[in-house]
Amino acid sequence: MTTIIKLVVALVFVYAVAQSGMAAYKYYSFEDSVREVLLTPQATDADIAARIMDLAEDQDIPLDASKIQVSRTQNEVKANLSYEEDISLVPGIYTKTWTFTPTASARLLAGVSIPQKPTRRR
Repeated sequence: MTTIIKLVVALVFVYAVAQSGMAAYKYYSFEDSVREVLLTPQATDADIAARIMDLAEDQDIPLDASKIQVSRTQNEVKANLSYEEDISLVPGIYTKTWTFTPTASARLLAGVSIPQKPTRRR
């Protein structure tokens, strides 16, 4: 009987670690995707926010548009976001709400533009 209890406790622990790890992976993957969006030099703040919302939808991130803040300086674009996600740590018994706050920034070099893909002539 003791062995069964130890096994159940170990399985619950492994499950909780796996759920936490998947939530962290999702967070860092989303933050990296947001950083890539910020590298578009001609995008307006509204364009960036719309692209971030598209990314959130694609990656199943429960992001509210009012939680996106895009700011600029002369050489930098920053995005500050916030979302909450429920993580089931013990199935059916304990769920924890975690607040994630991805922050991404990108330096913009003055006078440098990213080349566009060449168009084919027919």
